[in-house]
Amino acid sequence: MIARALCCALALAASAAVAQPVPVAEPPAATSAPPPPPEEPAHPTRSFNLLARLPRITAELVFGGISGAGVAFGGYQLGCALSDPNITSCGPSGTYGAIGGFALGVPIGVMLGGTLLDGDGAVLSTAFGTLLGVAGALGGLYYLQFFPDFNPTPLIALPLAFAVVGYELSSHDSRTAAQAEARGKHLSLRILPTAAFTRGGAAFGVSLLLL
Repeated sequence: MIARALCCALALAASAAVAQPVPVAEPPAATSAPPPPPEEPAHPTRSFNLLARLPRITAELVFGGISGAGVAFGGYQLGCALSDPNITSCGPSGTYGAIGGFALGVPIGVMLGGTLLDGDGAVLSTAFGTLLGVAGALGGLYYLQFFPDFNPTPLIALPLAFAVVGYELSSHDSRTAAQAEARGKHLSLRILPTAAFTRGGAAFGVSLLLL
């Protein structure tokens, strides 16, 4: 009897020990702060160096004038072709065609000249400047008919001048430098010596790198 009571007591003690909850270890607290988000590259500054832009402005005036005159002539011919065949002269159709062609050709030439000399002006601002100049020229021609002594020829330059102004106001001094600054880099000219060995002997030179 004593042995049976002792076995029952040991069994109860073992079951009580098993029933006790096992403590769960908590994960260690994070001590390191999350890394900061990457900084976005700064937008390139848009300076206005008139002296550096003079060659580009000259090219814009030349290309814009040539393109405007060429497309104006094509518009005049198109207007004449669409006019009444019973009329010997083109009349208003040729004039309207020339004005439309000039307004279309000027921004094309200005954009071409500016792009060739490292410009990045906007199309909308160039076209808006051209239309503003055309409106000013037509308004000036209307009022100059009351003053026959004034020469209206300078009014033709208004669309070209306003197109160049619109292009340059929306352009950087240098498209290449602006793109490099946007990528967080600065252009620098590096001069590196080079050497090449051929059957005729050694050849030395200099390499210019724009980085």
